[in-house]
Amino acid sequence: MLQAMAHRGRSRADAGLADVRRILVAGVLIAAAAAPMAWSQPQPTPLDRRDAARLDTLGAGLDVSPRRLTLTPGRSASVYIFNRTGPRTTFDVTLVDRVMLPDGRLVELADAAADPAQRTVADRMRSAKPVLKFMPRRITLEPKSGETVRISVPRSAAIAGEVRTHLSITAIPPPEAGLTADAAAAGERGLAFRVLALFTTSLPVIVRPAAADVRAQIENLTLETPGGGGSADSTPVLSFDLVRVGANSLFGNIEVRGRRSDEAPLSLAKGVGVYPEIERRRVRLALNREPFGDELLRITFTDDDTMPGRVLATHTLAYRPNLPVAPRKSDAVAIARR
Repeated sequence: MLQAMAHRGRSRADAGLADVRRILVAGVLIAAAAAPMAWSQPQPTPLDRRDAARLDTLGAGLDVSPRRLTLTPGRSASVYIFNRTGPRTTFDVTLVDRVMLPDGRLVELADAAADPAQRTVADRMRSAKPVLKFMPRRITLEPKSGETVRISVPRSAAIAGEVRTHLSITAIPPPEAGLTADAAAAGERGLAFRVLALFTTSLPVIVRPAAADVRAQIENLTLETPGGGGSADSTPVLSFDLVRVGANSLFGNIEVRGRRSDEAPLSLAKGVGVYPEIERRRVRLALNREPFGDELLRITFTDDDTMPGRVLATHTLAYRPNLPVAPRKSDAVAIARR
């Protein structure tokens, strides 16, 4: 009987019964600052109609507050993690070094260091890991429950300038996430694909001296209208460099306004950052309409870090249809705070 059962199990295995599980983790950017994301590779093409494909997500209903931390030696902060919609889930809490590229993307330090095109940026990254203490490092959350992670910088921490890392919270697959051999043998003929996407979210943790040197400029503006002006599918795109002039990182909001002061902004971007490993970041903003002829556009970057609401940089330009856009003025505002 045992031989018959073994033969029957092997026959079903030869018929193609399998469980494929991919554990995929994606890192936040944004500037910024950040919603949970997940990616997965394309699933294989099923072999017959009885084949099944299933996508499970784990940790997708996670809320984290705040989305960014700035500390000085001797200070501490709390990060609240709340399981809003998901099942009972265990999460790893770790510190991960990421670098910002000139286009605003955040990549892991090890990946940037291995890429010759990004190595210069990676070499300028200064990690805050050595001066940070945090706990707990693993949490289990029931549905509709939360827990607090404490993170601190010892008063004795010696830092020169700004250092940074990213607090990452990643879901861990439960033991029952896989398919056992017995469960596979009991199934019908065909292939069963299961992709388990594990969500991760992270927030920057910045440590710097009490006095911050935060200055900014807006440079190299261009205005593009894909498809030509007046085209139904044309969306004007404003591009420019957000330049970090001071020693510390930038974090704030960008607003583009047109001629009418009572009109809603033509574009608004919140949580835009420029970290110390880069001097400038290329920003692209879609406008909600094409500017009028001879309309004066005003671009404003306001601080949302050391002194929220304070204007750090402005730039104005005149728009003339079918003519190159002419920049008019750029102002930089220096900010220092104890």
